[in-house]
Amino acid sequence: MHAGFTASGIPYGSASGMTYKNIPWLIRRVQAVPYEACEILDYDQRYFVIARFALDANVSFIATANPGTLIRLARMIAEHSSELVRAIHDGDLGVTSSRQRKLFARLHVQLKPNPARARLLGAILHRRGSLRPRDFWPMLRLIGCWVGGSVGMQTSRLAEYYGEAAIRDLGYMASEGHFTVPCEDQTARGTLALNSNYYEFIPILQTECSEPDVLSSHELEDGKRYSILLTTASGLYRYRINDIVEVAGHYKRAPLLAFVRKEGEMANISGEKLHANQLLLALEQTSRKFDLSVEQFRVVPDYRKARYEIFLELSDEVSRSELRGFLMEVDGALSRFNIEYAQKRASRRLSAPCLHIMSRGWAERAHRQMIVAGKRDTQYKWQILLSKRNPADENSIICSIETQNRNFTIRELGAAA
Repeated sequence: MHAGFTASGIPYGSASGMTYKNIPWLIRRVQAVPYEACEILDYDQRYFVIARFALDANVSFIATANPGTLIRLARMIAEHSSELVRAIHDGDLGVTSSRQRKLFARLHVQLKPNPARARLLGAILHRRGSLRPRDFWPMLRLIGCWVGGSVGMQTSRLAEYYGEAAIRDLGYMASEGHFTVPCEDQTARGTLALNSNYYEFIPILQTECSEPDVLSSHELEDGKRYSILLTTASGLYRYRINDIVEVAGHYKRAPLLAFVRKEGEMANISGEKLHANQLLLALEQTSRKFDLSVEQFRVVPDYRKARYEIFLELSDEVSRSELRGFLMEVDGALSRFNIEYAQKRASRRLSAPCLHIMSRGWAERAHRQMIVAGKRDTQYKWQILLSKRNPADENSIICSIETQNRNFTIRELGAAA
């Protein structure tokens, strides 16, 4: 999507938007949502209009990079079901804009009344109480989105809204190129695209060395992690993209790679070198054990108190006693995943983590702030590990739970939504 111009007058924007805009006509003619809908500036109106077009079609395949986009779309539909059904019945957008009058006019002419579809959706709404894609898209067979990295937790929640459709990773890619070919469902791994670029790899333990070993793709070992260097036909030479990938098997002699994290996603208070994937694993494992539905979380190191602060938004109300057990279990999981963390906790060089329960909508509000600041919502990646507190988070804390020698302190803050 076109975002602006450089000082020298060269246009710039997102590669994904350009790809969407230039999709071959054969595919574009069966798309449910036109490209123009993505150019709507107002965040809520954009999702409403996308939902309006999507609901009017019997969708069989849906794809977007970030699974959080699909969750927000499903929630928009659930929250505005009646208005969307009415717009489909009447053949209009359901929203107007004085800022983008011409764009909305172009979108409106693509619509026509569809009373039959409205009756079907209305019947589902009456029977179910709200509209979910799993109910009104019976032909949905495939979802394409990121499966690995920090968004994996979001991907696991898609079945709640979209049913049991197969989920296929879009492949490990970036603006610099497309690096893997996904060949399986429900996994981030894909076959290294050997014909697209030339790849070299630095073992993860040598990423900070001045003269690390540099390996070719045939020298990679299963289960090991590497930093990747790219040489491309477009002119990049041994470009370090600062991505960490893991070898998750081989297809014949070609390695199967999965994106793990960016190189910088690591915190270090007292030598434990805790990275984002360990936090993700600890929260996922503990959430399953306590049967908690986590909307979103992030972690921030508190260097002054030598501890980690966990900011957690939950879908449902949870008792304070259960949250105490949850916090202890997260602490134990981090010790299992990171031996240095365990040693620092045992020697008390690291204090027990602190848990902040956030008000409903906290992650959504943080996302909106990034969109207002100019970030493209389809490319937005939630950061689960920050180097310092985000001041905007303070007003969303409902309660804080701290522990020392198994004695808990709970501060009820009653944050405003």
